[in-house]
Amino acid sequence: MASTADELRLSPEQALHKLGFDRIRAELARACVGDEARGVAEVLMPLTDRAASAERLAEAGELKALMDGGENLPLTTLPSVIALLDKSAVGGAWITAEEAARLWRWLELARRLRGFQHGRRGRCPALA
Repeated sequence: MASTADELRLSPEQALHKLGFDRIRAELARACVGDEARGVAEVLMPLTDRAASAERLAEAGELKALMDGGENLPLTTLPSVIALLDKSAVGGAWITAEEAARLWRWLELARRLRGFQHGRRGRCPALA
């Protein structure tokens, strides 16, 4: 016969549901613009490391302060380049001009994000 403690045990997924984390994931996924970001949000798991949690919380606080002040990250929705990077990693594989342009747009976005962070490193050390 199972003990009361055994009856009260929850699987990790049941615990996340009981804590409402599944609803948080769903809300976050709904707020995502691109399919790839939405897919990532749908499978997020909570952090279990206290230091990592504190770092993410500090980053979120700084981003919120920027947004409250009218500053937004220079983000845009771009098609995924994961398959393109996988393709280009194969020895001797060539990418098309269209694929090179798509990769360039990603690199340009990364450059703009880095510039955004760099320009605010004094006010937002967690993001730097």
